[in-house]
Amino acid sequence: MTSQIKVLLIDKKNKKVLLQDTGRNAGLEVAGNVPEITVA
Repeated sequence: MTSQIKVLLIDKKNKKVLLQDTGRNAGLEVAGNVPEITVA
């Protein structure tokens, strides 16, 4: 397998990059008010 995932997490209020990474394995867990943290 040669797939990769690139992750970029940005705080839009402060315009700061919180996380920028590339990897072969990934998981994501979301907690809290999901509509508030998602971007359409």
